[in-house]
Amino acid sequence: MNEITISKRKLMLVVGLILIFGVYFLLQSVNASSNTTGTASGNVIVGGEAQKITIKALNTGYYDPQTITVKKGQPVELAFFADKGSGCGSVMFINEFNVRLKNGEKATFTPTQAGEYIYHCSMYMFAGKLLVV
Repeated sequence: MNEITISKRKLMLVVGLILIFGVYFLLQSVNASSNTTGTASGNVIVGGEAQKITIKALNTGYYDPQTITVKKGQPVELAFFADKGSGCGSVMFINEFNVRLKNGEKATFTPTQAGEYIYHCSMYMFAGKLLVV
């Protein structure tokens, strides 16, 4: 009887800790998304031919910036970096433009159609929006 009570207490402790961590990470994700979301006005450098963009995978589970706006028909030069501990976010994909980048790599592509495209990790846990106007 005493062993059952101890097992129940351990189970309740584990469930309680999981709930506390779950709420903590949920609150962190709300804060991080409101802090890192923005347009790319400060991140896109238009000069010469290519629109230069830098995206970084943060160890908090987000890409920075989370929203980027580029011009249709103008080449985009994308540089990608990842914090240590960014896990699956350390590789980024933009499927529609055949982009797959690892930490420190660059890609160049030209969006030909306006629209909203998602950049993401292999597990879709990290994601952001590429708006082509």
